[in-house]
Amino acid sequence: MFMLNKRKKRNTGQSLIEVIIVVGIMTILYTSITNLNSYSIKIGTLNKQKIEAGGVAQQALERIRNIRDTNLKNGYDFDKDINTNTSNKIVSYKDSSNLKKGFKLVPGNEEILGNFKRQTTAEKISNEEIKITATVKWANDKKEIKISNYLTNWKQ
Repeated sequence: MFMLNKRKKRNTGQSLIEVIIVVGIMTILYTSITNLNSYSIKIGTLNKQKIEAGGVAQQALERIRNIRDTNLKNGYDFDKDINTNTSNKIVSYKDSSNLKKGFKLVPGNEEILGNFKRQTTAEKISNEEIKITATVKWANDKKEIKISNYLTNWKQ
């Protein structure tokens, strides 16, 4: 009986060391999983912002394409109301003579759209082609996305 008690005491010491090692390993695993989860949330948020910024930039290109198509439909030059070689912003307007709604690209600084700043430029490539670039910035101008498109006089 005396021998049995001595063995139990020795095994108890080893069990304490094993528990400390297991707690250490569990802490390392928990910290790793928490960091991975935090990183995943950060990447997901950034991707969401990129998608939203791309939509804001695409909206600018579509509105300018609408200006071009409306000009051609009404018999005007395709680039009427599209100021080239300057910083622009898109404004909506309502024509008082025929009460039509539309968009104009006018000289000006960037537009503030929620958390995004959008700047649109139009560069004249030739008499029949212009290059439109929409730049969207967010996160205190640290993040940026640019989308470009070429518009031509398709009635020619």
